[in-house]
Amino acid sequence: LAAAVRRHLPGARFHMPDGGVNLWVALPGHLDDVAFAAEAARVGVIVSAGRPWFPAEAPGPYVRLSFAGASAADLERGVQMLGAIAAGRSGSAS
Repeated sequence: LAAAVRRHLPGARFHMPDGGVNLWVALPGHLDDVAFAAEAARVGVIVSAGRPWFPAEAPGPYVRLSFAGASAADLERGVQMLGAIAAGRSGSAS
């Protein structure tokens, strides 16, 4: 998943987790996490917008990507689709 994010979401940042089944990704600043997650769902990729997970204002637009139970090929394709959304090729996520 991390490698796919590096390939398909340029400008996104994340820290490798020590454990768990999620990767928190900071989207490029021009993107809105809630709109981005909604557009992702519209094209069949389910991610969680970060804003609802922060008890106070989030430090930026984050999304939570889960890699539990997904094949490497599915993760690659999903992140490829997220990259298209971030680039504005799949609708508006800003």
